Amino acid sequence: MIQIERSLWGVEFLSNVGKLGTGIVTLNDNIISGGGSLYYYIGRYIIDGQKAFATITVTKYAAGESVFGSIAAFNLELKGIFQSNYMSLTGVMIENPQFTVNINLKKLQNLT
Repeated sequence: MIQIERSLWGVEFLSNVGKLGTGIVTLNDNIISGGGSLYYYIGRYIIDGQKAFATITVTKYAAGESVFGSIAAFNLELKGIFQSNYMSLTGVMIENPQFTVNINLKKLQNLT
């Protein structure tokens, strides 16, 4: 397993229903946390070589819609590739696997 330094990442989402979203997350000790303008995200990730895995809870805190529509909270199961400054993940909403998402993360900087 690879340990990532505490770092800040930009995130872009695209769901299979055609909705886009963006946000910011921090990665630290296999915990991912962050948010966007309407939802916040908390979960765990594992990096194994060039493979990345994550389970994330997404929770609404302001009026508006997620990339899946107006849902108060949901969980994502994700997998994909890891490079030192980039991750590309795909996954499903655990509660409703017909909803899928592509997520790209770009490392912005290390946090010290």
